[in-house]
Amino acid sequence: MKLLDNIYSVEAIDLASSTVTIKLLADSTIYRAHFPEMPVTPGVCIIGIAVELASALSGTDLQLAEVVNAKFLSLIDPRRSPEIQYKFSFKNGLDTRPLNCSAVVADSSTTFAKLSLILD
Repeated sequence: MKLLDNIYSVEAIDLASSTVTIKLLADSTIYRAHFPEMPVTPGVCIIGIAVELASALSGTDLQLAEVVNAKFLSLIDPRRSPEIQYKFSFKNGLDTRPLNCSAVVADSSTTFAKLSLILD
């Protein structure tokens, strides 16, 4: 299942800095299930969004090959932090495969997650 338009929408893409701003869709079915009255973005969705956004940045449909490291530092409540940014860095550029990337997931005041992924 694609997460785009199901749990988030893309607000802006900055190719120069490899940063994507997204808006979390608080009325998503995922949030009604995880958890009622206290929605939290599931870690698997945070990683899934990173894969989809890296695919958009590279112009290629990428798949997750390995989660090298995932640090979830703070809960993402879509009501409190509806707009967040994924800031990517690509170890060997966007054209190499497998693609070794890292992403910091944050808003203006909180870092929510730091990810190191291998995509193919």
